[in-house]
Amino acid sequence: SIYRGDWFQDKRQGTGELKSPDGSFYTGEWDNDQIHGEGFFFWAKDKSSYTGETIRGVRSGRGVYKDTSGNIYDGCFRNSQMDGKGLF
Repeated sequence: SIYRGDWFQDKRQGTGELKSPDGSFYTGEWDNDQIHGEGFFFWAKDKSSYTGETIRGVRSGRGVYKDTSGNIYDGCFRNSQMDGKGLF
Protein backbone atom coordinates (compact mmCIF):
# COMPACT_ATOMS: atom_id res chain seq x y z
CA SER A 1 0.00 0.00 0.00
CA ILE A 2 1.04 3.60 -0.58
CA TYR A 3 0.35 6.44 1.86
CA ARG A 4 0.56 10.11 0.91
CA GLY A 5 -0.17 12.75 3.48
CA ASP A 6 0.74 14.26 6.80
CA TRP A 7 3.15 12.66 9.27
CA PHE A 8 4.00 13.49 12.88
CA GLN A 9 6.65 11.64 14.88
CA ASP A 10 6.84 8.84 12.28
CA LYS A 11 3.06 8.25 12.36
CA ARG A 12 0.27 9.12 9.96
CA GLN A 13 -1.39 12.17 11.46
CA GLY A 14 -3.71 14.79 9.96
CA THR A 15 -4.96 14.28 6.40
CA GLY A 16 -3.81 11.63 3.97
CA GLU A 17 -4.63 8.96 1.40
CA LEU A 18 -3.89 5.24 1.51
CA LYS A 19 -4.03 3.31 -1.77
CA SER A 20 -3.98 -0.49 -1.93
CA PRO A 21 -2.59 -2.51 -4.87
CA ASP A 22 -6.11 -3.76 -5.75
CA GLY A 23 -7.33 -0.18 -6.35
CA SER A 24 -9.10 0.27 -3.02
CA PHE A 25 -8.35 3.51 -1.19
CA TYR A 26 -9.10 5.70 1.80
CA THR A 27 -8.74 9.45 1.87
CA GLY A 28 -9.38 11.51 4.97
CA GLU A 29 -8.30 12.06 8.53
CA TRP A 30 -5.73 10.11 10.54
CA ASP A 31 -4.80 10.14 14.22
CA ASN A 32 -1.84 8.36 15.79
CA ASP A 33 -1.32 6.15 12.70
CA GLN A 34 -4.99 5.07 12.55
CA ILE A 35 -7.89 6.07 10.29
CA HIS A 36 -9.86 8.38 12.56
CA GLY A 37 -12.32 11.20 11.78
CA GLU A 38 -14.04 12.13 8.52
CA GLY A 39 -13.11 10.28 5.36
CA PHE A 40 -14.01 8.38 2.21
CA PHE A 41 -13.47 4.65 1.56
CA PHE A 42 -13.69 2.93 -1.82
CA TRP A 43 -13.44 -0.86 -2.10
CA ALA A 44 -12.36 -1.91 -5.59
CA LYS A 45 -13.43 -5.55 -5.25
CA ASP A 46 -17.15 -4.75 -5.13
CA LYS A 47 -17.09 -1.02 -6.05
CA SER A 48 -18.81 -0.04 -2.79
CA SER A 49 -18.02 3.14 -0.86
CA TYR A 50 -18.46 4.86 2.48
CA THR A 51 -18.29 8.55 3.31
CA GLY A 52 -18.44 9.59 6.93
CA GLU A 53 -17.07 9.20 10.42
CA THR A 54 -14.56 6.60 11.53
CA ILE A 55 -13.26 5.93 15.04
CA ARG A 56 -9.88 4.14 15.23
CA GLY A 57 -10.42 2.42 11.87
CA VAL A 58 -14.03 1.39 12.52
CA ARG A 59 -16.98 3.05 10.76
CA SER A 60 -18.86 4.70 13.62
CA GLY A 61 -21.14 7.73 13.72
CA ARG A 62 -22.86 9.34 10.73
CA GLY A 63 -22.13 8.08 7.25
CA VAL A 64 -23.33 7.15 3.77
CA TYR A 65 -22.72 3.66 2.37
CA LYS A 66 -23.28 2.85 -1.33
CA ASP A 67 -23.25 -0.75 -2.56
CA THR A 68 -22.73 -2.14 -6.04
CA SER A 69 -26.48 -2.50 -6.68
CA GLY A 70 -26.98 1.23 -6.25
CA ASN A 71 -28.49 0.92 -2.77
CA ILE A 72 -27.66 3.82 -0.46
CA TYR A 73 -27.83 3.89 3.33
CA ASP A 74 -27.57 7.31 4.95
CA GLY A 75 -27.51 7.12 8.72
CA CYS A 76 -25.76 5.86 11.82
CA PHE A 77 -23.04 3.22 12.04
CA ARG A 78 -21.56 1.34 14.98
CA ASN A 79 -18.70 -1.15 14.68
CA SER A 80 -18.84 -0.77 10.87
CA GLN A 81 -22.49 -1.91 10.80
CA MET A 82 -25.66 0.08 10.05
CA ASP A 83 -27.10 0.92 13.44
CA GLY A 84 -29.81 3.23 14.71
CA LYS A 85 -31.60 5.82 12.63
CA GLY A 86 -31.04 6.00 8.90
CA LEU A 87 -32.57 5.86 5.43
CA PHE A 88 -32.04 2.90 3.11
